[in-house]
Amino acid sequence: MSDLSPEDARLMRDAVTPLAGRWVALHQMAAQVGHMAQLAPEPFEQELAGFPAQYDCALPSTRALAGYALDDIEALLHTGLTALEAIAAREGAVQTPALTLWREFYTARAALIALIAQSNERHKAAA
Repeated sequence: MSDLSPEDARLMRDAVTPLAGRWVALHQMAAQVGHMAQLAPEPFEQELAGFPAQYDCALPSTRALAGYALDDIEALLHTGLTALEAIAAREGAVQTPALTLWREFYTARAALIALIAQSNERHKAAA
């Protein structure tokens, strides 16, 4: 199930690096959570679509830290989606817990993007 616009789906299909593939899969899971939370679909625009390229420009130590953060976010979404699907299977209300999961995802993703951006800015300033 996908709530992506045709343009967003195209941007996601164009992801070619292993990290880009993980990033796309992460946002596909997030789209499912957003749908359960009854949120409007989030556009996969330049800041999000461009993250893998930003990641590739980061220092190796920052990439390693970001990789761990990405692992954690994937685990959060995978576990959360499993729980939401179990609730829905019992015909329970999923909107509120899905919204909570979405907020956790959104905050963690923003921190990850900021980590890479800040590292790249420091790297450029030092060069």
